[in-house]
Amino acid sequence: MNIQQGLLVSPDYPSHVPLLRLPLRRSEEAIRLLISSGSTVGLSVALTSNGVLKSVALATTAQICLLYIDNATRGAQSKIFDTKLGALLGGSYSPVVGFEMAKLALYIHHELKYRTSGIDLSTLLSASTRRPLTENSVVSRVFGGSVSARDSRIWALAEEDGDAITNVCLRAWISASVALHCSTEIKAARRVDTIHLRSKVSVHLKTSCGREYIGQATSAEGKQTVIKLDAGRLSGAVDTVYMSGREEMTAAERAQDEFVLLVLRGERVIHRSPIVRWVWFPDEHAMKPKPQIEAPSASTPGMQNLNESQRLVVAAMTSPRPLLVLTHGPPGTGKTTTISAAVKIWEQSNKPVWIVAQSNVAVKNIAESLLKRDVDFILMVSKEFYVEWHEHIYEKMVPHLLRTDDIVVDDLYALERRVGTKCVVLCTLSLLSNPILQDSGFFELIPVERLVVDEASQLDVFEYMSDQVTEDRMPIPISKFISDKVYDSKLRSEHSISGMSCLSFVDVGKGREEQSGLSWKNMDEVHTIVNLIRNYYRLADFCVITPYDAQRAALETQLKAENLPWERVFNVDSFQGSDYHPAHLLLYN
Repeated sequence: MNIQQGLLVSPDYPSHVPLLRLPLRRSEEAIRLLISSGSTVGLSVALTSNGVLKSVALATTAQICLLYIDNATRGAQSKIFDTKLGALLGGSYSPVVGFEMAKLALYIHHELKYRTSGIDLSTLLSASTRRPLTENSVVSRVFGGSVSARDSRIWALAEEDGDAITNVCLRAWISASVALHCSTEIKAARRVDTIHLRSKVSVHLKTSCGREYIGQATSAEGKQTVIKLDAGRLSGAVDTVYMSGREEMTAAERAQDEFVLLVLRGERVIHRSPIVRWVWFPDEHAMKPKPQIEAPSASTPGMQNLNESQRLVVAAMTSPRPLLVLTHGPPGTGKTTTISAAVKIWEQSNKPVWIVAQSNVAVKNIAESLLKRDVDFILMVSKEFYVEWHEHIYEKMVPHLLRTDDIVVDDLYALERRVGTKCVVLCTLSLLSNPILQDSGFFELIPVERLVVDEASQLDVFEYMSDQVTEDRMPIPISKFISDKVYDSKLRSEHSISGMSCLSFVDVGKGREEQSGLSWKNMDEVHTIVNLIRNYYRLADFCVITPYDAQRAALETQLKAENLPWERVFNVDSFQGSDYHPAHLLLYN
């Protein structure tokens, strides 16, 4: 079979070009024909009227191959049918060229999952990528003359008329013919490559003298990150660091995407999941009646120092039913304390439990709370894990840490020795989705029979405030103000302090904020706080909270220098979610 062309009328170009037409899943013969000549390959695609890829045309100046997508091909489109076709589209054999190459590459990548690396003819001869040339302009510039209106019809990608096969084939053949006359430009051109669709975050380093360096983060461990510069050597002190680009998806995000994909493909049925039904689609008629649970007395083992609402939640969590317990409460209501109390009860019965949270800070706070209750647990972290731990806490935490890069997939015995008799695991939600836990057999040692999710929702707390929510951190005057102004008077306090003398304001009139990196500090405020601690609070149970991390660091340094207690200084993020109840609280801005 031949394709007739009348666009390039010259003895150098045949009027009829041989055509080989095959289903894409049988592309081997076509690829052998194309790569045998070593010539540049022209590329084009044909789309249905709905924009779905229906065929791919590949051509040299002497041969055209049309690979069409039949039902068998489309049904198995996630598979790579022929590694040679993938190599050809990736530019391994010879350059691949086409008009509007970015579009062609994306169509192929989306439908067939092939990497495509090619040269865009639309911008090859243009002065700027913002002003690409039309196909007719490129043909006229390379071959001379003008293109008739009839011949111009071949450039439409989506068409359903009888000329569709001819046109897609001619687009690929003309692309190869243009490349033959532009070999110098082809060699110098940058390729369009779908490999650049991968997530890539660049790190920008600005020095004090104004120079900017760009690099990639190649590894990270704790607070240290290794950056490889794209070009040059760093000279001068780094003044500013920022990142650009899209971060790679976390394991949890990849698992979520996979689940959505399987649901849309009919391989998973979302409403069959019990937890999905319980949370989002409760059927009051189908669900069994909720068991009546009463709050145990304060003298019950494990319930000491818990208020009535906290004891009720612990009882619900540790009871066989209900299978799902949703607990809502604003900051200060003791959610972390409640979790720790329930986990202690499970641990005493040797019942496995996993505790997960969205952030490292939330996991850290739960871990510190479990330490206070003498719970033996595993804190599973990635090698990039880092939080601001005070030294005295970090020393106690080290025996509980397990890094994922220390887990050997094929050595279950070694993992079993490391886990020992522990039945409690803490980690972030993202790490829970890490495939290494399944591959190493970790879930066999500590099965996910009980799952506690902290920070389970970012939904507005107003939607879930019950008629009576109790907190025990804030003195009653402060709690009442917060309750009235923020929680529609639905928050009550069980604090022993009821007088207004619990609150004092200290004016630091001469204080001035100064920037420290990306944070702020006020040294006059630091000296004022140090003076208050030295004279009034050094022997008391106190803590200091500041919104700025630079301020926290400056205050810790000053307290250490004067041999005063420094372990009780927090920024807002590190204090949030902790179960520390100081007798004296110093807040400053």
